[in-house]
Amino acid sequence: MKLSDMFLQLHISERTGRGVPKITELYGKETYEFRENSIVVSIPFTRVSTEGIPLVVPPVIPPVETEKDNKSVEERILEFCKEPKGILEIGDMLHYKDKKTVRKYVKPLVEAGRLAMTIPDKPNSSLQKYVTIK
Repeated sequence: MKLSDMFLQLHISERTGRGVPKITELYGKETYEFRENSIVVSIPFTRVSTEGIPLVVPPVIPPVETEKDNKSVEERILEFCKEPKGILEIGDMLHYKDKKTVRKYVKPLVEAGRLAMTIPDKPNSSLQKYVTIK
């Protein structure tokens, strides 16, 4: 769960797109500090009573590297891709939502000749699938 969603559930924040005017109204323009490559916003924070608000705990997904079969991520990908699989399917199997993270594992396997692309002349195709080379 994102921090912004937690703040919204605790009624600490809103989603109306009025953040900057609201912050300026409540805390003044000195809340903002403009730097060469960034903007720093310093907002005083007082603890909010959580009495009566149920605690929402996101489910814990075990890290991929510590699965009970102790197979590495690469071994799991190779086993999973015995039939051609897309990057999103591989990501779902690994419990990763970000394609960039999945590609971090897939690319070296392709370069090592352990995985093959089903459309090698279009490596960035949305229809691209990967299959284990025996």
